[in-house]
Amino acid sequence: MTKGASAPPRCSPAPWVASSSSTPRSPTSSPRRARPATSCAPSREARKQAGLEVSDRISLTITGSQRVWEATVAHRGLIVDETLAGQFGSAPTLEALPLKDGVVETELSGSEQVRIKVTRI
Repeated sequence: MTKGASAPPRCSPAPWVASSSSTPRSPTSSPRRARPATSCAPSREARKQAGLEVSDRISLTITGSQRVWEATVAHRGLIVDETLAGQFGSAPTLEALPLKDGVVETELSGSEQVRIKVTRI
């Protein structure tokens, strides 16, 4: 890495992604844990489609269900730090970010649909 270059963002578990299992659980089994899906993958794909480099500062917008929105609010600092977002916004409805140029729609584990827009700032 050259002097002054930023380290690429680390990916972390997506806090809203719960594992699914059809295995019956005993009363003494441990609580369901989040499956190790990454929260960076969708933003990485949106960044790639926008022709941006990992080190570029970005404006990041994420929309999805109420559950996705609550997770983005609760983990805003982590998302901003790991994506190098200088600006960040989210909304609790998928339709708040219309599908058009620069918007990526994807499905997270657990069948959660999200739309992501990334632009260089």
